[in-house]
Amino acid sequence: MKEGDIVLASFPQADGRTKNRPALVLREIPPFNDLLVCGISTQLRHYVGEFDEMISAGDSDFPTSGLLRNSVIRLGYLLTQPRGDFVGKIGSISRERHVKLLARLGNFLPRLSRPPKKIFGVIPARYASTRFPGKPLHLIAGKPLIQRVVERCKLAQSLSEVIVATDDARIQDVAQKFCRVEMTRADHPSGSDRIAEVGARRDCDAVVNIQGDEPLIDPAVIDAVAGALADNEMSTAATRIRDAAEYDNPNVVKVVVNSAGRALYFSRRTIPCLRDAASGSAVEQLAAFPFLKHLGIYGYRRETLLRLVKFPVSPLEAAEKLEQLRALENGIQIAVVRVSYDSVGVDTPEDAARVEKILLNHR
Repeated sequence: MKEGDIVLASFPQADGRTKNRPALVLREIPPFNDLLVCGISTQLRHYVGEFDEMISAGDSDFPTSGLLRNSVIRLGYLLTQPRGDFVGKIGSISRERHVKLLARLGNFLPRLSRPPKKIFGVIPARYASTRFPGKPLHLIAGKPLIQRVVERCKLAQSLSEVIVATDDARIQDVAQKFCRVEMTRADHPSGSDRIAEVGARRDCDAVVNIQGDEPLIDPAVIDAVAGALADNEMSTAATRIRDAAEYDNPNVVKVVVNSAGRALYFSRRTIPCLRDAASGSAVEQLAAFPFLKHLGIYGYRRETLLRLVKFPVSPLEAAEKLEQLRALENGIQIAVVRVSYDSVGVDTPEDAARVEKILLNHR
């Protein structure tokens, strides 16, 4: 499948289910080559003049389209999915039509001032931890946990610099041997507030907040989150839930997104509720719907980050204990990139031993 192809895509319906419908591949989106598609409808009344495109039996590329009836190419009905989620190709349109549609779409999509060029990867690191005191300095296969995270971040192609943000001199002493360290106040209520202090005093266009307890973080995920900031104020990542043990786990945060790939809501509850399958087991529900697990990585335009931390804790944030809800409640849209990577975090000494075993087995 490539740009200009007409494929079958699984579009969400109003009842929460999905349905295979024809769609046009508009763009491939790096770094994972996901596909941005728009829906195609035979309901001609959906046509929006000067925006949508009619494709009819008299058009030169109609025979190659695979369509059976006159249809509307709906530029306002966008969906982004991994290419492996598409059912298959049914046809294609002409290159001339494809170029015209991309130009038209670009005229209607609001763009931010300019894509960020100088992007810092910032890793908040605290020494105090109820379950694992001193976690950032715990040795994993001979290196401190924080060093393992930094080394993975430095493999990302999008980051101009990797910085550890901490309020502890012990972490500073160790981390400054392999990256820049910024000392921050000790009273920050969240990681976002800590990295905002760094962003406020450093010259950068954007910041990616990377969790300091993920020594196996995929650099491509960092690049995907950073790349989403080209057209968005804020970004994050999600992956499909496949483990039934995570379905009802409140420590596994769920996210639902709209057809443009932006977050509608995050929750510790399992969302959405499958009304017609509510009595089914976790395994059955995971098979019936692509539930998404939120990964704790965030990208921010610098001005967005500094604006965000000035807002007070929002009611939904206080209820769910999820700081990203502060952004949604204050009108900041969050782009969600879908990835195949699943986080392997270190919350306990047992987790550290498990990660160490993974690293030693891959030497």
